[in-house]
Amino acid sequence: MTSGSLRRPRRPTSEIRAALLGAGRKVFAENGYQGASTRDIAEQAGVAEVLLFRHFGSKRGLFRDSVLEPVLEAWQGFENRWSGVDFEQMSDLDSARIYVATVYDSLVEQRELIVALHSASMHENFDMGAPIDEVLSLDTANMRRTIEQRGFVEVDAFWAMRLSFGLILSAAVFDDWLYPAEGRPDRAEFIEQMAVYIIAALTHRDKIS
Repeated sequence: MTSGSLRRPRRPTSEIRAALLGAGRKVFAENGYQGASTRDIAEQAGVAEVLLFRHFGSKRGLFRDSVLEPVLEAWQGFENRWSGVDFEQMSDLDSARIYVATVYDSLVEQRELIVALHSASMHENFDMGAPIDEVLSLDTANMRRTIEQRGFVEVDAFWAMRLSFGLILSAAVFDDWLYPAEGRPDRAEFIEQMAVYIIAALTHRDKIS
């Protein structure tokens, strides 16, 4: 048997890239951007460190593709999930429940990545505002249509979208800051209370002087 026959087969480029993306998500989520090293990520992926730079250019490039892009893609998926729902046949509260549940579940699923994004934006001068605004602008257009269809008075869709999203984000990602360890609400309770809060704000805006 020759030494050449003992060589491990070369991994396909797509497999290497996927391994690096998966390892990047894991290491960034566990250690944050600052605490993650390209060496650790490459070892986790089972590839040479040089391949990380070949595929992504830099640690920053890998962070963008492994953390920021998956979060944005998940948020872009809101519209797809809502497209098959007949909101016009629902009550205001039922439609709000679906909105809150969709956003909340996605944010909980992406929680560790969102925390990593927050840390990077605080310490590494990442501009998160522009790409996030692009995604939220699409959802704002949907919010505007809903406001018009339901006849909500004096409601600014820009603020309605971002404030409601921010409230759900804080509860999904920073729940340990908001509630005592022994008294955190469960998913169903949060969705119900948040939906009621949103509808109360939308339907009574014209009564606030």
